[in-house]
Amino acid sequence: MCGLAAGAAWLALRAWAPGGAGGEPLCLLRSVAHVECPTCGLTRALALLARGEWRGSLALHPLALPLAVQLLAGWGAWGAALARGRAGFLDRWLPGAVVADACALLAVWGVRLATGTLPM
Repeated sequence: MCGLAAGAAWLALRAWAPGGAGGEPLCLLRSVAHVECPTCGLTRALALLARGEWRGSLALHPLALPLAVQLLAGWGAWGAALARGRAGFLDRWLPGAVVADACALLAVWGVRLATGTLPM
């Protein structure tokens, strides 16, 4: 079931052509406060990544590829842990991974905010 959902998400990202077609932003922080959030550009970067456009993805959000690889690795580790009956294994490293990802997103956001390189 999870594999089907992941495949559908990948196909949807692959089929979506991110572009500056105007319109309202999907980001609540951006639409209310007019400030780009730490994940601004990440969905578009993942869509470009699904299409094989590595450079465009990197330009929109430098953490798209590392987060995608981490997601796939975590998904594989989760499946392996479930197959071995050791689902508690994930409880040890998952909170740390989430905190590390949040710190990385905030750090990249801070640098991009300071340098004026946040995507619009």
